[in-house]
Amino acid sequence: MLKLYACERLQRLREGVGDLVTLSALNLGGCSALQSLPVSVQALTQLKSLGLASLDARRLLPSFRCFAVLTSLDLRGTDFTRFPAACIRDLTALRTLDLGASQLMTLPPGVCALAELTRLSLYGCTGLVHLPDAIGELRALTALNLADCRALARLPDGIGGLRALTQLLLADCYALTALPESIGELAALTSLNLQDCRALTRLPESIGGLTALTDLTLRSCQALMQLPERFGDLPDSIGEVTTLTALTLRDCRRLAGLPESIGGLTQLTALSLRHCHKLRRLPESVGGLTALATLDLAFCTALVGVPESFGGVSALTALNLTDCRALPRLPNRLGSLAALATLDLSLCSVLQRLLDSIGGLATLTALTLRGCDRLRRLPDSIGDLAALTELDLDDCSALQSLPDGLTCLPDAIGELRALTALDLTKCRALTRLPDGICRLRALTRLTLRRCSALEELLESIGGLAALTDLNLRSCRALMWLPERIGELAALQRIDLFDCSGLQCVPDTLVCVPGSWDVYAVASTD
Repeated sequence: MLKLYACERLQRLREGVGDLVTLSALNLGGCSALQSLPVSVQALTQLKSLGLASLDARRLLPSFRCFAVLTSLDLRGTDFTRFPAACIRDLTALRTLDLGASQLMTLPPGVCALAELTRLSLYGCTGLVHLPDAIGELRALTALNLADCRALARLPDGIGGLRALTQLLLADCYALTALPESIGELAALTSLNLQDCRALTRLPESIGGLTALTDLTLRSCQALMQLPERFGDLPDSIGEVTTLTALTLRDCRRLAGLPESIGGLTQLTALSLRHCHKLRRLPESVGGLTALATLDLAFCTALVGVPESFGGVSALTALNLTDCRALPRLPNRLGSLAALATLDLSLCSVLQRLLDSIGGLATLTALTLRGCDRLRRLPDSIGDLAALTELDLDDCSALQSLPDGLTCLPDAIGELRALTALDLTKCRALTRLPDGICRLRALTRLTLRRCSALEELLESIGGLAALTDLNLRSCRALMWLPERIGELAALQRIDLFDCSGLQCVPDTLVCVPGSWDVYAVASTD
């Protein structure tokens, strides 16, 4: 291999390069000062890989005919339109051709005759407006990259002839309005990326023919919507793509519904619907997604309901409902999600309560309720969440009390022994903590910042043996601290800034040097 990539001062190669008769790879890409190649380069008949990216390849090398065994050719950023068809057609062994970032308006003649070609990249050919029907003659092609072909408005019907194709990249094809029905003939296709195809309004029913598809990305397809049937939305046939493991519909802001057939995607493990602002409901069939591990519904601001069948999504480990601001309640069967580890309900501003069934989430480690400003209480069953390590109640301004059951030891399941962080920031209605809080023996961080109605801390707080950080900043109604706070041997930091009602600080606390109203437990040495 001779790699001279980006040698920007290189102006010529010596004639002796032709003596390297066994050379298999030559990369001259980015050698912007290169004026010519010696005639002797045509003696490199064993060359299998040739890189001429960003060069005037036609001027440097009038013909490729001498490279009969060439399998890889990189012509990114070159003026490929000047190459005669026969020049490429002679490369009968070529398997990889990169024409990305060139000024092509259509695929040059001769490319469709490359019977051995397996990978073709036209990435970033922003002037490409047309592909010939003959592209379907590339029977060996497995990967076709058309990403960032911003002027490409349609694909030819002949694309259905690419029976070996496994990967089709169409991301950032801004002008693409539809896919041809023949797309359903791509029986080997495993990955279809349509991210940011902003003009795409529908998918053809034939998409159900993609029986090998595992990854479908429709992120930021902002024109994809639920309209009258003649326009369509997500076709019902999508449920026939039973091999699909990942479906991304993020930022499809006009999408108002999912088809019932989606429940047929029994191998789906990841579904992203983030920022689907018009999505109002999930279909009952969603309970059939038995392999689903992650579901992202964050910022689905119109979502008003999750069906009871949701309890059937037994493999779910992560559920994100951040800013589902129209969602008034969670399904009763939520507690059936035996594998759920993280539940994010941040900014669910109309959510008023959690159901007792939440206590059934035996594997839950993180529960985020930040900004649920209408949430008034937590159910006693929250004490059954034995695996919970983080509970975030930041800005739950309507929360009036915490249940004693939060830390009680249930006979069968146990208390929140694993909890390490409890955030109650801006729980402005909270006046006291439960006695049972002392049982949170693993708690290292307790944040009560801006709990403006909190009047006292109970003596039992001294039982938090692992506590290292206590934040009481802006607890203006707090008048005193219990003496037992000095028993918190692990405490490294207590923030009392803006506790304007505090009358005194116990002798067991000392101010941290260089700080203002930040204290630590005094040493007993």
